[in-house]
Amino acid sequence: MTKNDIFTAKIIDYNSEGMGVCRHEGHAVFVRGAARGDIAAVKVISADKKAVWGRIEELITPSEQRVSDDCAVFPKCGSCDLRHISYDEELRFKVNKAEQALKRIGGVELSANDIIGADSVGGYRNKAVIPIGGNEIAMGYYRSRTHDIVPYLECKTNAPQINDCARVTREFLEKYNIRTARHLMVRATEFGVQAALVVNGGLDNSDAWVSDLRENCRDIKSILVIENPRADNVLLAGSIKTLWGELTLDERLGEFVFELHPFAFAQVNTKQAVKLYNLASEYIGDCSAAADLYCGTGTLTLWTARRAEKVFGVEIVAESVECAKRNAKRNGVVNAEFFLGDAGTVKLPQRVEAVVLDPPRSGLDAKAINAVTALEPNRIVYVSCDPATLARDVKLFAERGFAAEKLGVVDMFPRTRHVECVVLLKCQ
Repeated sequence: MTKNDIFTAKIIDYNSEGMGVCRHEGHAVFVRGAARGDIAAVKVISADKKAVWGRIEELITPSEQRVSDDCAVFPKCGSCDLRHISYDEELRFKVNKAEQALKRIGGVELSANDIIGADSVGGYRNKAVIPIGGNEIAMGYYRSRTHDIVPYLECKTNAPQINDCARVTREFLEKYNIRTARHLMVRATEFGVQAALVVNGGLDNSDAWVSDLRENCRDIKSILVIENPRADNVLLAGSIKTLWGELTLDERLGEFVFELHPFAFAQVNTKQAVKLYNLASEYIGDCSAAADLYCGTGTLTLWTARRAEKVFGVEIVAESVECAKRNAKRNGVVNAEFFLGDAGTVKLPQRVEAVVLDPPRSGLDAKAINAVTALEPNRIVYVSCDPATLARDVKLFAERGFAAEKLGVVDMFPRTRHVECVVLLKCQ
C-alpha cells in the first residue's frame, strides 16, 4: 500500500491508542476516529515498514457503537480519542487494553476482577495545563502527535471554572500583547480555583490579569506566576510568585482534605480517584506496616494508613513531602511517616508487609524494582496510568518471585484512550 490509496474495509477492533484497526492486503491499518463495526472507505495517509495509517474518506455503514459527538474540535484536538463511541464500548476497549498489555508484554493472562466506570464523562477534569503560543497568541490544546495548538477554550472534559479562567486569560494576553506566557495551569476543587501563568521573561500588567480573574471567574482563590526558563517538557518548575491569595489549594478526597502545592501531582478526576484509592486499599488489606513509594502529597499514604498499623511515604519532590506531612497532621493521621528520597535508594526503619507503588507514566527503573524487592514485602499493589509500562514491570517482578493475582481497571479519563490500572502481586 502507498500513500493516497483508497480501499473499503470493516473496522474490526482498536489498537492501544484507541485507533480503529482494519486489514487490507495483509496489512493492519490504523484509523483515528473509527469505531468497531464501521464499514468505511479508508484513505492511506502514511505507510512505512512498521505500520500503515489511514483516515475515513467515506463512512459507508456506521457502527452501532458510534455516537454523536458534541465537541467542535474533535478529532483535530489530541486531548480526546474516543468521543465518537458509546461509553460501554469505551470501557470494553479499556479493559481489553489492560488485559492485552499484561498478556503480550507481561506474559500474564489475567482478567480484570474489578471494572469501575465513571458516573460522568464530562466536566470531570479538575486540573488543566493549557498551551499558549503563536503569532496570534493561540491558546488551546495540541493537535494529535504535534505541538500545533488547536485554538479552543470550551473543553468538555474540564470543570467549567477551568474554561472560565482560560477565556479571561486569553482576552488579557491579547489585550496587552503578552508574549512571555507559555502555559496556563488551572486547578479547580470544591474549595476554590487556582490559576497560574507559566512564563519565560516575566508578566507585564499582572495586576490587570488579577483584576480580570477576580471579577469574571467564579470561586477564584489563588493567582500565581511561575517563572520557568526551561526549554524541555517540564512545565511546572521554576520560581513561583503569588500575585493574590494563597500558594496552595485544598482538595477533598473521601474523608480526607489535602493541601496541594502547584507543583504537586494529584489525580485529575476527584470522584474516580476516591474509587481508585478505595480499590488499592482493598488490595493492600490489613497489615502491620506498609510503604507508599512515589507518595506525592500523601493521598494514597493516608488511605493505606487505615489498613496498616504503620505506613511510610517516600517521595523525591521536597514540596510534596512537606505537603504530605501537613496533610497527615490536619487529618489526624498519626501512624504515617514521610521521607524525602528516591524510590530506588529507599531505606526504611523497619520491614514492611505491603508496598504501594504509583509511579509516573514511565513506570519503574531497575533500581526501584530492586529496592522494592529488597524490602521483602508479602505483597505489592501497583497503581499505573500506562498498561504497557505496568506490564513490563509486572514481568520484572515475576522474575523476582512476585506473581500478579488481581487486576482492577478504573476509568479516570473518560473519552480518552488512557486508563488507570491496579495490580496485586504476591510473593510466591
